[in-house]
Amino acid sequence: MSADLSKIRFQDARIIRVIEDTDQRRLTFEVTYPLKDSAVDFEAGKLTFELYSRYVVAERDMNG
Repeated sequence: MSADLSKIRFQDARIIRVIEDTDQRRLTFEVTYPLKDSAVDFEAGKLTFELYSRYVVAERDMNG
C-alpha cells in the first residue's frame, strides 16, 4: 500500500523513538498521542513504513 505522508496527521503526537532498519528498508516511529482533545490520557503506538526512499523528522521547541 502506498500513502502520501503529508496527509498523515497526529494532533499533539510526540515521537518517542525512530527505528530505522536499513536491511529491510523499514522505518518505525514509536509515538504517543492524546486519546481525546483534553490531552489527559495518552496512547502509545507505532507507525511502520516499508520501502521508503527518504524521510525527514522536523523537531521543534517544546514551547512552540
